[in-house]
Amino acid sequence: MSSTLESSQVRVLPEGAQIHALEEFSFSDEAARLIHDDAPGTGIVYHDGIDGIWRGVSEGGYGVIPVENSSGNVVWAHLDRLRRDAVRIVAEANVKVRMVAGGVDGARLDQATDVHSHQKGLDQCQAFIAGRLPGGVRQHASPNTAAAAREVSRVGDSRHIALSSPLAIQQYGLHELAPHAADLPPDENVTQFFLIHSNPENHLPFPDALRHVAIITPENERGVLNRILQIVANARVDLASLHSRSIGPKQYCFYVEMERQGTATEFDLMAQMLKANPSIQDIKWLGSWNRHYEN
Repeated sequence: MSSTLESSQVRVLPEGAQIHALEEFSFSDEAARLIHDDAPGTGIVYHDGIDGIWRGVSEGGYGVIPVENSSGNVVWAHLDRLRRDAVRIVAEANVKVRMVAGGVDGARLDQATDVHSHQKGLDQCQAFIAGRLPGGVRQHASPNTAAAAREVSRVGDSRHIALSSPLAIQQYGLHELAPHAADLPPDENVTQFFLIHSNPENHLPFPDALRHVAIITPENERGVLNRILQIVANARVDLASLHSRSIGPKQYCFYVEMERQGTATEFDLMAQMLKANPSIQDIKWLGSWNRHYEN
């Protein structure tokens, strides 16, 4: 078997690189700024939708993609696209999310008829919506949380409330009506973003990196997941995240995020064993990285 041993010790972002993120003042922007601050000479390009980020990546840029929230919400649409497209993860940023309720002059929570946020933001604030807003309030899903604040500012109706980042509430001239709207406190409400880049030659994994992600599609056999995880554990690799996804009748793929604790050689051997295992239909490595950012 040919070795997969390659180096991950390269500059994450070259001089002049463009980081593609969602709208300015969104949580995606916050993740992009964390990365940008560590990479002088780079710039941030903003988009009003996730498709713009993927286009930027296809044109040679770097994209900031949300993949998981600590409440257990996995963005499978993005993970599926990572599995399909020739891209790789080069870094991650974990953003502590503080959702703020805001409105225009005269807005009051007990008089709200409409609430705006990203769908994930609405999902994360259901206790607040049920307990602090009138029954029957209409929920509107925006492209991102910053867009929700911008829309409420544009409408100018005191009965409309935005659930967004503190920065977006401030930037769009809204008044803060509640400092904490999410069901979880910020230290527990964390969104994981991946920084991705094109990867046409698919030279993965890089065993000397600390963090790795793979999508593993096993055969439909009893105990197959346990056998796969035993191979991982024997290589002194810890699981950071594990999720399953149905891809057909009695067929699943597994999203596996790993943290290397042993040597690069041990990890390289594990990767080769997984690739050669007859119980695994397919394994695609999505990324290997060392850079980790958080606010």
